[in-house]
Amino acid sequence: MHQIEATLAGFHIAQKGLGCAQRAAHLHLSQAASHSQFAKQVRETVNGVVAVADGGHFLASAVPLTSGANTISVSATTITGNTANASISLTQGSASPSPVALSVFRPSSFAPFRVTFQPTVGALPGGGSVTSLSIDYDGDGIDDVTNPSPGTALTYLAATPNLYTARLTVVDSNHNTYVAYAHYLVEDFRRQSGMLCDVYGYLKQRLIAQDTAGALTAIDPNAQDEFQPLFANNVASLPTYVANLGNIVDGYLTGRTGTFIVVRQNPNLTLSGYHLEFSQGADGTWRIAGM
Repeated sequence: MHQIEATLAGFHIAQKGLGCAQRAAHLHLSQAASHSQFAKQVRETVNGVVAVADGGHFLASAVPLTSGANTISVSATTITGNTANASISLTQGSASPSPVALSVFRPSSFAPFRVTFQPTVGALPGGGSVTSLSIDYDGDGIDDVTNPSPGTALTYLAATPNLYTARLTVVDSNHNTYVAYAHYLVEDFRRQSGMLCDVYGYLKQRLIAQDTAGALTAIDPNAQDEFQPLFANNVASLPTYVANLGNIVDGYLTGRTGTFIVVRQNPNLTLSGYHLEFSQGADGTWRIAGM
């Protein structure tokens, strides 16, 4: 397994255990400094592949490698456009692919996350047969299941948000041991919700400053044609508009979309509310899709 680290522009990257071409790549990022109060949302891409990020970790799946020298380039970008970039080099050997592999049905979800595993065993060298198959679901070094019966559901309920590395160990009749890994990210709903509150807060901050161009960066590109005339034609009254927007009180996330409830207090002391819709674009950035 490779262990390569690089630091650039305030971001620390540790790369560990990249597999063969088209296998999952697992990288770790921790942010040393925030570019601005409302720049907590950072999107990461690895060689152009959008990563799932949470809690200082991110996971990019199916980052292709070729035999020989490879450059792994990581780019972290805030919603305000500030970027940090780093790259590492590694050499992919030309040895035959491992006959065993471990995959997960979904590489990420919110806690508690029911992870489903799929071990695969191909033709073993020397005509060997499997004598032992075990899986460590949560990366604690202890196998959680050994020689499961055919048809057994290989699942694990991950309750704590974190980046996990599961391990498959196969021993054959020739006493050879084969190991494969799979990575999955358990996300924290409260942390992700807080990030979306930051997007909403950034929108309000830019509207108070009458910065319509900046405000539009918080809006999904597919919805900007709806909001741009509203902002541009009411620049002088935008601070008053923001005062009537209200605050996020609750919501939910499903996949790469989110619906939140915003509540505001009316002059007669009654409350009114509306839905605030978020979506994650192809570039990995969360923005407001409707309100």
